[in-house]
Amino acid sequence: MNTSEIKRVAVVSFEFEGNSFSPKVCGRPEFGLYAEGEAIWDLIDGNPLAISGGVDALKADGGIKLIPILLAHGGSGGTVEPHFYRETVDAILKGIREQGPFDGLYLALHGAMISPGVTDGEGQLLEAIRSVVGSMPIIACSLDLHANVTPKMVQAANILVGYENYPHDDVYTTGQRAGDLLVRTLRGTLSPVMRMVRLDMLVPVPGGSTLGNAPLAKLKAFARGCENDGVVSTSYFTCQPWLDDDAAGNVALAIAHDSEALAERTARVIADKLWALRDEFVLPLLPVQDAIEKAIQAHVKPAVLADTGDSVGAGSTGDSAYVLAALLTHASDIKCAVSMVDPDAVAKAIESGVGTEVELALGFSADPRHGAPLKLRAKVCNVHNGKFTYAAGPAAGVQGDMGPTVVLGIQGIRILVASKGTYEYADEQFRAVGINPDDFAIVVLKNGMNFRNLLKDGSSWYLVDSAGSSSANLATLRWQHRPSPFWPRDIEVKSLSQP
Repeated sequence: MNTSEIKRVAVVSFEFEGNSFSPKVCGRPEFGLYAEGEAIWDLIDGNPLAISGGVDALKADGGIKLIPILLAHGGSGGTVEPHFYRETVDAILKGIREQGPFDGLYLALHGAMISPGVTDGEGQLLEAIRSVVGSMPIIACSLDLHANVTPKMVQAANILVGYENYPHDDVYTTGQRAGDLLVRTLRGTLSPVMRMVRLDMLVPVPGGSTLGNAPLAKLKAFARGCENDGVVSTSYFTCQPWLDDDAAGNVALAIAHDSEALAERTARVIADKLWALRDEFVLPLLPVQDAIEKAIQAHVKPAVLADTGDSVGAGSTGDSAYVLAALLTHASDIKCAVSMVDPDAVAKAIESGVGTEVELALGFSADPRHGAPLKLRAKVCNVHNGKFTYAAGPAAGVQGDMGPTVVLGIQGIRILVASKGTYEYADEQFRAVGINPDDFAIVVLKNGMNFRNLLKDGSSWYLVDSAGSSSANLATLRWQHRPSPFWPRDIEVKSLSQP
């Protein structure tokens, strides 16, 4: 390669998944990964993040100079605190102004960031970046499968590439794909043209798996089959369904080489396929007592109950005692493991001490809209610092922190009570505090998808129709800003939206 053709590429990451129904407001303390400038490289080294994949793809070219601007990774929550959102966007724009000009920019984004007064966080960011750098630099972004892709994002960027798997085990490779397309564009072998089609549709998360013969696995195979010499990338976005925004919806997107018609036609055919599969995405939700009864009768242990309404990974508070209350009533003599978030209960249990019995009011502390705290007497079985390491998934090798944590015991039930909610990938939190799920008949995970990582051959799982800000029963949510009909809330929806 002619080193005189060195290309300058800015690197940015600002990732957060919002939930309009969650009361959680997240600022700098909730963004566990944060760095500016050269400090970014140490933070991502060895971590299989999207930004890592994008950076590695760009480095592989050998003729690209990377300029790190800012990395902020906040996981999931309700909304981003307004001052922190503005402050972070301003810091990104300042870094781009001061260190430009650039030939290209690579951004690792989620795609569903919201902040009070900002319903399209990434679109607003990309639009602001485009206004700073002008029309020439190529902007490439990796996005989550649950991004709410908007026309503003498509207009401001040249390349958008989404995760294709759920559970998300392709975060790093998605970054690579976006980085590869950016390299090809910078080297003049690709002229990307991008088109999107939005549907009046939201996929309930538990039905959105790409495992086995699930509908999204069928869509994945179909979308990959649409890629060829002319169509260089296809993505499908099932959108974070808990966005109370009339513009949010599932999106099909295609990038073609120098052909608007081909990109448009390909996005449309993928959208048609997604729409045709819609009924397959709806999985049965069980009343909690029915789910417990089925779990007790399951032949392979542990049986897994998915508390879909209180998924921390979907932005919920993690403090719902809905399933726990039912276990105490119907299965207290069965070996069950369940987790909760309640810092006040943790503090009281620690003060009481290991081996003692303590009277507590547990649960619904951060989000009391869905129930009242449980008044109970429990044994303090263990006290832990709350540190754990993710064994796999998008955060493999990264240390998590539940804050001070206790394990409470009531007959056969063990309750992990953390001070802070953390993303559940599998059973890392349980194992860190000495709870081995294999020793239990029933294990409750507070998520709508990753509980599958705990399953063994023949084991049973049940989706609990639990109330909460991440409820899989979308029709039950208190929508305030979605007057337009959408599937599946309004089952009579018959057609696709226009591009």
